[in-house]
Amino acid sequence: MRAKERLYLTEDRSEVVNENDRRGRFLFCKRGDEIPDELARKYGLLKDEMPPEPEPSKPPKKSSVKKKVEESGLIINRLDGKVLK
Repeated sequence: MRAKERLYLTEDRSEVVNENDRRGRFLFCKRGDEIPDELARKYGLLKDEMPPEPEPSKPPKKSSVKKKVEESGLIINRLDGKVLK
């Protein structure tokens, strides 16, 4: 794979970061350099082999929250009998 930008290794050499990252200490490659597949895999630079990003957690549905509160037997607002968050 060819490098599209300057990349640096962190001080402990465990991660590759771009040139704007303050953690970069050692030059890993410059733009246009050929990066061996072995190193690209080691540092997760190959797009097809990068781990998938975790999906953001979704807040629970209002109905499920309301149901859980009602099941708990708590009365939140005694004036109108509505269950509030």
